[in-house]
Amino acid sequence: MWRRAAPWPTSGLLFLLTLGGWAAMLAGPGGGVQVANHSGAVLRGAVVCAQSCVVLPPLWPTQTWHGPLDEGTRRVVLKVSGQSAAADAEAGLHFVVGWGGRVVAE
Repeated sequence: MWRRAAPWPTSGLLFLLTLGGWAAMLAGPGGGVQVANHSGAVLRGAVVCAQSCVVLPPLWPTQTWHGPLDEGTRRVVLKVSGQSAAADAEAGLHFVVGWGGRVVAE
């Protein structure tokens, strides 16, 4: 007797689950802070302050740092090379360091 093939083979299902996982990861963390380096240079000495401050590791061009937000955080500040940007804490808070070290909160 011949068995009928499953409409979705296991490999197809695993592909869809992997694709969904990547899409969720690329959409960004829910409720965290992101710092994206679009400056074209290695970013050193950046500091993120909320209820406490964290010195970021060096970020290479196009690299993004992700960090969690503590519950109850109301304001987040990013300080880089004498410039800073502040924003009210919200899900998916995103800072971008652009050309010349310009800091922008999105």
